[in-house]
Amino acid sequence: MSEHERKEPIAFDEIELKSDTPIQRMEKPPIKRGQPKPARSFLTILLFLLFCIGGAAAWYFFDQHRQLELRYNSLLEEQDSTRLNLNTTAGTLEEAHASINALTKDLDASKKENEELSKKNKTLNNSLQAKNKENKTLRQEVDRGKASLSKANESNKNLTARKAELEKSYAQLEQSSNSKISSLETSIEQKDNQYRTDAEAWSATRNSLQQNLQKMTAEKERIQRQFEDESSASLEIIKAQSALKQNNTKLESEVRKLSAELKTARTKINALENVQNGDLVPYSEEVTPGEVRYREPLPDGEKIPRKIGQVAIQVLVNEVGSVEKAFILPGQLLEANLARALTQSIYKWKFTPPSYRKIRVKTWQTVLVTAE
Repeated sequence: MSEHERKEPIAFDEIELKSDTPIQRMEKPPIKRGQPKPARSFLTILLFLLFCIGGAAAWYFFDQHRQLELRYNSLLEEQDSTRLNLNTTAGTLEEAHASINALTKDLDASKKENEELSKKNKTLNNSLQAKNKENKTLRQEVDRGKASLSKANESNKNLTARKAELEKSYAQLEQSSNSKISSLETSIEQKDNQYRTDAEAWSATRNSLQQNLQKMTAEKERIQRQFEDESSASLEIIKAQSALKQNNTKLESEVRKLSAELKTARTKINALENVQNGDLVPYSEEVTPGEVRYREPLPDGEKIPRKIGQVAIQVLVNEVGSVEKAFILPGQLLEANLARALTQSIYKWKFTPPSYRKIRVKTWQTVLVTAE
């Protein structure tokens, strides 16, 4: 209750008066027969006592009324303070309710964060499993690489031995060709000298025949036949000389071819010995080609006809397993849309990196795309 509110009047008639002092009522003594009646003074004293007792009781009642009024006022004040406290408590309760709502929201957010963290944990576990699988695959690839390295070492030894054999055969071929050329030159010189000798003898014979023409008319036919024989012999000599020159030219061309092949082999050997990471290496037995790890499907509506069966595509796989260049091998009858879709999808394929002696390299290889 506030101070401005009207106080209710006190109903004094409804107040029950109580006293802690017991009141002893004077009872009239029994009148005994034969005794005299009490005097009037006794009645007066009794009345005076009753008046004193009534005054004391009235004073007591008045004092109790005053104390009750004071208590009532204090109770009203306590009621006002209690109401104020209740209002304050109500505000505090509203604040507490608001804080409880905020804490509830924080709890929901924490639950959501916990769910997200659990999802992330599951994702991390899945990725860890995938990484373990990739690690296992890489270990298998390392084992295969070791096996291919041993094969490459063996093939390198064979190539070194083949190189030594080629150099040896080249040296022998060069020696034999030199000896053949020298022998051919010697025989040509001999034939040339013989031809010159024969020509001089023929000239001398001709001069003698001209001088003795008139004397040796009978031997004219014999000399003519001899002349024809010598002419055919000279022609045969000329033919043999041209054949020797042609053989010499063939030998020289073979020597040049062998020299070019040896130079090409040395270049390839040097190139293969100095291979670095990412170099383009021609496909050979020592090169481990990339295996297909991911195939990009063809777009909807594009399929390889069953009558074709499969399509051969030449791809350039780099050191990280991606396709740098691709083209469909000629001689395959494909529609333009299908060829374009195949080329676009092959660029998205993923391979294991090609390797040469444990070195990741680029290499061309053929991929067969079969009909579904």
